[in-house]
Amino acid sequence: MTQASAVTTRPTPAPGEGWSRASVVALAIVLIVGMSLGWARRGAALTVYGDDAIYLTLAQSLTTGHYRDDFLLGAPPHAQYPPGMPAWLLIVRLVAGAGLDPAMGANLLLVAVTALLLADSVRRFSTPWVGVVAAAIPMFHPALFSLASQLRSELPFLACCACALWLSLVNGSRGSP
Repeated sequence: MTQASAVTTRPTPAPGEGWSRASVVALAIVLIVGMSLGWARRGAALTVYGDDAIYLTLAQSLTTGHYRDDFLLGAPPHAQYPPGMPAWLLIVRLVAGAGLDPAMGANLLLVAVTALLLADSVRRFSTPWVGVVAAAIPMFHPALFSLASQLRSELPFLACCACALWLSLVNGSRGSP
């Protein structure tokens, strides 16, 4: 018996292999720690250089059934921003209540969903552990933490892009066009 045959080696995971229990635990730790750090780093303040206040007033306007700048008397329907971000804020307001903390918590959830979808997308081409590393990149990215503490439309857009990527991979693996 040679020395090389006496050493037992673990088989290397094949690309597209399912999630192992250990990789799911590691992924959960990455998501929980990332969301905790993001929540601790949040700065609950409206910015003066951004569109935060406009998004909030447009979300309030959607509750009354129109899409106008309510602070401008006689204003025509709002035309600068599409209603996607105000609609997202309205959904958050209806589910979690008014205020900045629920909106920022929802933003952190969007970052976590993006990381989770990215992890599963990467796992389909590589291994589960590479998927965990891929999830850690957005979860600990300082720019995404900064965006999560503000009311910006980039996070819902990023989550929609990650969802579209993931859905295309899931549908592609089922043989759908």
